[in-house]
Amino acid sequence: MIKKWIIGITSVAFVSLGGMAAVSADHEEGTINCSNFDTGEEVYEFWTSHGYHSENDPERLDGDSDGVPCESLTSGMESEFLAYEAEQASSEEEATEEEATEEEATEEEADDESADESAAGSEESSDEGDALPATATSYPTMILLSLLTAGASAFILIRRKVAQA
Repeated sequence: MIKKWIIGITSVAFVSLGGMAAVSADHEEGTINCSNFDTGEEVYEFWTSHGYHSENDPERLDGDSDGVPCESLTSGMESEFLAYEAEQASSEEEATEEEATEEEATEEEADDESADESAAGSEESSDEGDALPATATSYPTMILLSLLTAGASAFILIRRKVAQA
């Protein structure tokens, strides 16, 4: 009876705790505030390294959305933050223009590929075999491990019942 409880608890532990190890992050949004910094340079480093700007501030360091976070620490650094803000805005505009150009090129390529495929028969996509996206997780591995544990537990229980009969 005790072995059944141990196997059951172990199985539940694998199923419930196994997937938790796959999730990690630098910090949770909203956990950093101005009191975490000692100088304006630290604020500037954090702000620029995370790609924050007045419209992208998940930590809410820039309360008035003027592009200058933690104004009590960054007084006198407004020009640096505003220059960074302008740089971000111009790079976003360039990215938007590049995306529009890429979309047009992709549409043209798709039209060309569909014409080529219809002429030469169906061919496999060139995307096959590419690297997995950064969102890939270890959940399938944990599910397999849990199923193996549950199967081993069921095998042991069935074997004991057969031996007792």
